[in-house]
Amino acid sequence: MNLLIVDDDLTNLKLLRTQLESEGHAVFEAHDGVEALALLERQRVDAVISDILMPRMDGYRLCHEIRQHVRLHDLPIIIYSSTYTAPEDEKLSLNMGANKYLEKPASVETIIAALYEVIAQPQAAPRPDAQREVEVLKEYNERLISKLKEKNTELQAAEVKFRSLVEQSIVGIYIIQDDQFVYVNPRMAGIFGRSEEEMTSRTLYDFVVPEEHALVRENIRKRISGKVPSIHYHLRMLHQSGAVLQVEVHSSRMEYNGRPAVMGTLLDITERKRAEERIQKGLKLETALRRIDEKILEGANFLEALDTACDATVEMGYRMCWVGQAMPDHTVCPVASKGFNPGFLENIDFRWDDSPEGQGPTGISIRTGQPCVIQNIGESSFYAPWRGIALEHGCLSSASFPLKSPGGGSRGSSACLRRPYRCIRRRGNWPADDVCPAVHDRPPELPAAGGTARHDPAPGLPYRADAPGVH
Repeated sequence: MNLLIVDDDLTNLKLLRTQLESEGHAVFEAHDGVEALALLERQRVDAVISDILMPRMDGYRLCHEIRQHVRLHDLPIIIYSSTYTAPEDEKLSLNMGANKYLEKPASVETIIAALYEVIAQPQAAPRPDAQREVEVLKEYNERLISKLKEKNTELQAAEVKFRSLVEQSIVGIYIIQDDQFVYVNPRMAGIFGRSEEEMTSRTLYDFVVPEEHALVRENIRKRISGKVPSIHYHLRMLHQSGAVLQVEVHSSRMEYNGRPAVMGTLLDITERKRAEERIQKGLKLETALRRIDEKILEGANFLEALDTACDATVEMGYRMCWVGQAMPDHTVCPVASKGFNPGFLENIDFRWDDSPEGQGPTGISIRTGQPCVIQNIGESSFYAPWRGIALEHGCLSSASFPLKSPGGGSRGSSACLRRPYRCIRRRGNWPADDVCPAVHDRPPELPAAGGTARHDPAPGLPYRADAPGVH
C-alpha cells in the first residue's frame, strides 16, 4: 500500500515510517495538514495516518478538508494521537470524518490491522449534511478551546516551576539581547554585588574589563549568527566594588520576544583561580628550594648557593632578586643578584642603622629579624632615598625577609611588583651569617614616574612600612 503519514514530530515520523516499511508498504511524509493536502494533489495514496496536534492545520481540520474534497472524500483516514486521548477526542475525530482512532503508542500489528480494517470498508465515512456539519464544527471549536485552555494551564504551571528553579539556582543565569542584560536571576546579580534592576539597565560592557570587550563581542556575534550553537569560555568581569572577577560562561542562542538573544549561565571562579595560582606558586617555590638544596649537597660554596637561590627565585616569576651581607659598618654589601638592570645595585646605598638609608625594608629586616613590606614605593616615606631609581627601574613595591643562621646573623629579602603582593615564607635557617637576600618583581613595561602599585594586605608580615601606625 501507498501510505501518507502526517506528524510534526520528526521522531514519531521516523518510528512510524520504519514500522510501516518493515511490513512492505511505501510511505510518504508530511509535517502538518497543509503539506498533506499539497502532497495528496500530486500523489495517490491508499490511506492517511495523521496526528492531531500540528502547526498550521491540525488533524481534525485535515479530516474535514479531505471529506470536502471532490476527489479525495472517500480516502481512508486513521487518527493517531498521544495528546488528544480523552473519549471526547475520539468521538470528535470520528465526527470530523476519520475512519479509525488509535492512541499512541500502538504496536505495528495494531496499526496494520487498523489499516486493513479501514481499507476493507465499502466506503469512507459519509460527509455530514449542512446542519450536521455546523454542529460538528461547533464541537471542534469547543474541543479546541478546551484543549488550548488545558495546555495554557500546563504551560503556566511549567513556567512557575521553571522560574522557581531559575530564581533559586546557585549559578548566575542571564539573557543578553542588543548588548544588554534583559534578564538576570538573583544569583547573577549577587555575584556582581548589584540589584537586578542595575544589571538590566546598563550596557553589558559596563560589567566587563576593557581588555575583554573584543572577546565578548565576538563570541556574542558567533552565537547570534548561528556560527556556533553554544560556547564556553573564561573572562574577567567587574564587581560593583571595582574588584576583578574571574568567571566561567556557558551560553547558547535562543529566541527572546521573537528576536535572537543569548542565554547562558555564569559561575564565579575567582577563588578557584586564586587557589590554582597559590598551588602553582607553591610548586615553583618547592622547585626553587630543591634546586638550592641540590646545589648545597653537590658541595657548592656558599656564594654559589646564593647565586642559585637568586636564579631560582627569578624563575619563580619575580623580576629581580639580590642577596646582601650586613657589614660591621652598618652597610649592606650585595653578594649575589639576578635579574637587575646594570647600575641598579651599584647606585643604591643600603644600610641597616638608624639613618634614612637604613629605614628601608632591607635595613628593617636585618635590625629586627622580621619580614617587612613596602606596598607602594611611590608613596612610602621609608623608601624615599631610593624612590627615584626604583621607579626608574620599574619597582613598585618591596618586601624583605630575614634569614637567620644558628649564630644569630640576619638576612632579608625585598620584592618590587606591579600587582598586589602576596608572600610565601619558608621556616628554617640559612648556613651563613649576616646575609640579606632580596627579591624584586619588575613589571614588563616601565611605569611613568610616580606610578603606584595596587594595595593588597600581606597577612602575617609584622612590619608594614607603609601601614599607618607601624612606625
